[in-house]
Amino acid sequence: MNKPGQILLLGKDSTALESIKQDLSELGCQVETRLFSAIADVAQSNYHAELIIVDTVPLTEGEFNALFLLAGKFQVQGVPLLGLVAAHPPRLRYRLVDMGFTDYLPVPYDKLDLQMRAKILLGLPREENPANPDRGPGNLEYLQLGLVELLIEPLTAGVGRSAWTFPRNFLEHVSRLLPAEMLLLFQMEHPQRLLLQAMHPSHSLEGNWQVPVSGAVLPKVLQQLGVSQISVADKTDPFIVDLIALFNLHIASLLFLPIRVGPQVRALLVACLGDQKELEETQKILLERLGTVYAMGELILEAGHKPSPAAGKREQTTLEAAFQSLFGALPLGALVVDHQYRILYTNPAAQAILVPSYRHLIGLSLEELFPQSAFRQIDNRWKAPEADPATIVLEYRGSQGELLALEATFSPLRLQNGSRVGWLILLRDVTAQRALELEKQRSERLASMGVMISGIAHEIRNPLAGIKAIAQAFQDELSPENYLHEYVRRIVRQVDRLDEMLRSLFSYARPPKPEPRPCHLDQVLRDALDALREKMKQGKIRVVERVEANLPQAYVDPSQLHQVLMNVLLNSIQAIQEGGEISIQMQPASADLFRFQRKPFFKAITQRPFVEIVVRDNGCGINSEQIEQVFDPFFTTKTFGTGLGLSIVYQLVKANQGFVYLESSEGKGTSCYLLLPAWMPEAQPKEASES
Repeated sequence: MNKPGQILLLGKDSTALESIKQDLSELGCQVETRLFSAIADVAQSNYHAELIIVDTVPLTEGEFNALFLLAGKFQVQGVPLLGLVAAHPPRLRYRLVDMGFTDYLPVPYDKLDLQMRAKILLGLPREENPANPDRGPGNLEYLQLGLVELLIEPLTAGVGRSAWTFPRNFLEHVSRLLPAEMLLLFQMEHPQRLLLQAMHPSHSLEGNWQVPVSGAVLPKVLQQLGVSQISVADKTDPFIVDLIALFNLHIASLLFLPIRVGPQVRALLVACLGDQKELEETQKILLERLGTVYAMGELILEAGHKPSPAAGKREQTTLEAAFQSLFGALPLGALVVDHQYRILYTNPAAQAILVPSYRHLIGLSLEELFPQSAFRQIDNRWKAPEADPATIVLEYRGSQGELLALEATFSPLRLQNGSRVGWLILLRDVTAQRALELEKQRSERLASMGVMISGIAHEIRNPLAGIKAIAQAFQDELSPENYLHEYVRRIVRQVDRLDEMLRSLFSYARPPKPEPRPCHLDQVLRDALDALREKMKQGKIRVVERVEANLPQAYVDPSQLHQVLMNVLLNSIQAIQEGGEISIQMQPASADLFRFQRKPFFKAITQRPFVEIVVRDNGCGINSEQIEQVFDPFFTTKTFGTGLGLSIVYQLVKANQGFVYLESSEGKGTSCYLLLPAWMPEAQPKEASES
């Protein structure tokens, strides 16, 4: 059962905020209201919520422009923003999206619409219509992805087949959005004549009913730029009369959407509705986007039939505009790639994922964009004989060197003869989800191994103590001159070595409960470096320290942090060839938030203060296949050691309510990030500390 979320309402009008709070009360969420006099005041304050709703209606033009400060603050924290915006002028709602707001709702709004959007942004369960769970404005994500599904039809199939199926698939998607009695799609055959192209449900009149553009209704609706809805109370219009007579309909209103390519109307969608209830704003927006997709698909099909250079150039410009109109609204990254792996089109979501590393994407080759291993996957996908869309996970290096996981869905682009000429690639950043899955798997694996190791170590330690006692008894009885004395001494030494290893196992399996207190990190670091000074001197390793002034204290167990730093530094020393370098940086974690925005612990380190310790070396590094195993017990890339060092680091940092993260590049070095609480942690349950 989902736990209700926490919502924060921000605005300047207390009466309006109380009314909004009342409308949200049925969700069972905790709703808090805050008045503000200036946007800058809000941007500088700290709020903790799972959804921020901002009433922008009372704002002046200058205050509205300053909303980007607010959006930037909460975007970094990963908190969704819903803007309540005046219905007119429409440009205000698009400005909110450009600023970084997750969604908007025009005012006055419908209470159910507000509740549904809040549910979606909070991730709460949505109520579905049992008769048709795909319908309704609540399933926004489904419908939004349906736009892509619809567009793939003319892009990926032969022109002849798509020319017949594409209009029908379009009406199928519209039917999921509108509870219509009947849907009709007319083609603009002539400025004064429409031809019925497709219907839902299907009918024998498809392709056979020609409708003159006459009377009062059709000439008027064809001049509209968006969705329009009229009552059928006046049944004298020739179009309405013929529609009711031909299909024996009992309807209350008709909805019209002219589908345009530039200024020209290419098609007309007509929906026959059983009531006169006006569509919600969400439905109108999605319906208009579906119309954009249909127009784009028609252009693709037309280009397949008429590949003349002059027509192609005009269509290319319109196609680019249509592509941006469609994919600019999608949360997925979208790339259209030609047969030479060059990027022809892209959208803002793809740029947000990839552009931090590259200033421009258009014209760039995928071979330049992705690492060699990822490009090899793409190349194999390209050469595969099967034509169906396929999904693979690609590795990608971000601008800060962090390793990202991108889920890529490839759909082939085909000419009329069926040959592939490129790909439509949809990208989704799954780095955080993948990290969460790995973290969960690692925790389960470490917990089970801890129990097993503890049992084995206990069973070994008891007989080992007996062996040592007997050996020491022999050692006391034998004179040092007896040649057996040396053998017994070696037995004792090996028993001590095994005992030391068992202590490491116990330290991993049952780490002592931490006793956190305010701790000066530079002092703990100094103690660890002093203990390892001789080893670094032998390896001619240079140490560079950068500690930020006025660094806050961390609330950790100093002795456990000392062990953590010892293990991390030892790993670096052992990875470095003679004459290498170790750099150690200490700073507030807030100075490095961009690096962690895709990590599962990102929300935690933005809600409370943390201190960051970064230990970097220029040693041998670890390859991408092994990096996910480094915290597993007994895993090591060295020919010596127990493989428990980093496992113990992971356990101790976690026990102190911190986080540890590793980045590495084979042949270049490794960076270890320790994020430690700079606040007084809550007492942990006994069971948690012992697990």
